Amino acid sequence: MLGVLMFYLGLLTFLVGIPLFVVFLALRNKKWSWVSGLILVFGFIVFISGVFSVWNKSVSLVDSADYLNPSNLTEIEKILVATKAQEITEIEQLVEHNRELRENIEENTSTLETLQNKVNDAEEDLLTLRGEMKKAEDEPIGLGAGVDYRADQDLPANSYQVVPKEGAKSRVIVKAYSGKVKVDIVIEAEGDVPSFVLKLESMDTIEVDASVDLIPLQITE
Repeated sequence: MLGVLMFYLGLLTFLVGIPLFVVFLALRNKKWSWVSGLILVFGFIVFISGVFSVWNKSVSLVDSADYLNPSNLTEIEKILVATKAQEITEIEQLVEHNRELRENIEENTSTLETLQNKVNDAEEDLLTLRGEMKKAEDEPIGLGAGVDYRADQDLPANSYQVVPKEGAKSRVIVKAYSGKVKVDIVIEAEGDVPSFVLKLESMDTIEVDASVDLIPLQITE
């Protein structure tokens, strides 16, 4: 209760001191101007002391069992306690929001890693489909249907004997980098053209509609 008394006494003294100080200052009465000024300072100090006293008591009540009984608090203390409680609530909300953000970051990181793994798997499948798996020197290079293969990227630029796989019939189309068709031929194991020799130059593309083997050739020019 001492803190509350100091609060009101300081406030009253401060409010009384202000007009006195202004009046005596206007009258140029130095003596009473000093007196009213001291009253003003005294009231301000008592007021601040009362505020700190009430605040400290309200904080201690927050941490004690008395806080649970509002009847033990004055109106000012109730206001201060409510303000303190609101600050605590806001801090707790910020902590919870921060926790949710961390969880979202971890979840998104995990999703990104999963997507990256799928991309890597898809790239490996594409390399396999395009026949870019490492092969022993001079072994046939198998080409699958429906894919454009580019020389010096998907397979070496070289001379090859092109043969269909397992007696299949396949159309083979070779285009230069400019798009000009260089070869358009149908080969069939039991047909008129069972195979043919192809000179694949850098950046040429080759497409087949059925699986074929490209057998590397050593041609002396």
